[in-house]
Amino acid sequence: NVGFLVCGLSLVLNDLEEGAIVCPFPAAKYLPAPHPYRMKVRAESGKRPQVQKFMAWLRKEAGITRQQMDRIVHGGGARPGELAQSID
Repeated sequence: NVGFLVCGLSLVLNDLEEGAIVCPFPAAKYLPAPHPYRMKVRAESGKRPQVQKFMAWLRKEAGITRQQMDRIVHGGGARPGELAQSID
């Protein structure tokens, strides 16, 4: 099977790492969005401990994803399915 997927890099990191998909171009040519996601919380909701905990978790996960993307984009070492299998 052959297909083509257009989406943000963050949505396919696991598939790239597992070799299930490959980049159709070198990852270094990836164009990052300056603010790909935004989190909006009403002031009164942001005071709730549950919301604060969720926001902290979400920021942590976003940081981990950003590190994974930076490794791929900036050539921190190719793993199977990432840079090594990109099509030039």
